[in-house]
Amino acid sequence: CAMLIVADEPTYLRARFRSSVFGFDDDLELRIDMAARVVHVRSGSRVGHSDFGANRKRVEGLRGAYLAEIAK
Repeated sequence: CAMLIVADEPTYLRARFRSSVFGFDDDLELRIDMAARVVHVRSGSRVGHSDFGANRKRVEGLRGAYLAEIAK
């Protein structure tokens, strides 16, 4: 899976992921809300009805990496 950072700002990140098998594009957006102390996440496919769980796996992977980092 190839990733391209589309926007990188202090509290916002947007990236595009391209699947290696079919070449479909997925979008990922992260926005840090400092006041609420949360990170808003959106990960979705641009085309089709099913992504075979790719976006959920991506978000769960990010969550796991975040929790591992703050546990240090």
